Amino acid sequence: MDAFTDYEVKEVDEDALPEISMEEVAKHNTEDDLWIVIYGKVFDVTEWQHDHPGGDLILLENGGKDVSELFRSVGHSPDANAIRPNFMVGKLKMKSKL
Repeated sequence: MDAFTDYEVKEVDEDALPEISMEEVAKHNTEDDLWIVIYGKVFDVTEWQHDHPGGDLILLENGGKDVSELFRSVGHSPDANAIRPNFMVGKLKMKSKL
């Protein structure tokens, strides 16, 4: 079974999303509450971690962090990029430290 079949692609109004500090993102680093940052966007991947084709461990090890470089270096399928907005919960506050 394809990990992406259960996910309908959703449109997100990014302008309506809250700004979230990196300090706040860093608090969400457990299996029950798992956030990551990719390209300045904050994603709650708590529900996705067990469906992640690369395994849940890589997400858990990087929970609460900016994983933009890792995301780029691994290369992700068009399906992965298409469902990413489903998990978007905010935009990274620009004054935050990475």
